[in-house]
Amino acid sequence: MSDCTFYTYQPGKPVKEKRHPNMFFLYRKDMMRYRPYNISMSEFSKTVSEKWKELSEDQKIRWQRKYHERRDKKLQIAVSNSPIEVISEIQTAAAIPNSVNNDLTSIMKGDCFLTEGPPEDFLFQ
Repeated sequence: MSDCTFYTYQPGKPVKEKRHPNMFFLYRKDMMRYRPYNISMSEFSKTVSEKWKELSEDQKIRWQRKYHERRDKKLQIAVSNSPIEVISEIQTAAAIPNSVNNDLTSIMKGDCFLTEGPPEDFLFQ
């Protein structure tokens, strides 16, 4: 069996990419480790917000670097998982000869439905 990447299609639901957390949210997430259990989230958020405003520019630059590193890493992952690359992987796999009969034309036709589309009785959920 071949290694194929399958994607599900859900009509009517546009794919909306999540925004990257900004510097403050990264800081707030890090501060969650120190949150006392007896304090409400609203009080905690208010306190963290005040602490954020008190940070020096050097400390904020540190969080800005973390933000850029995470954003760049996620963008790099998104580009490496682009449909263009997945299609090229499938086309490359189709060129590998079948070990049973070495027939280049029969490879991947039955192994991967992406080359022909989903079966007629396949229901999208």
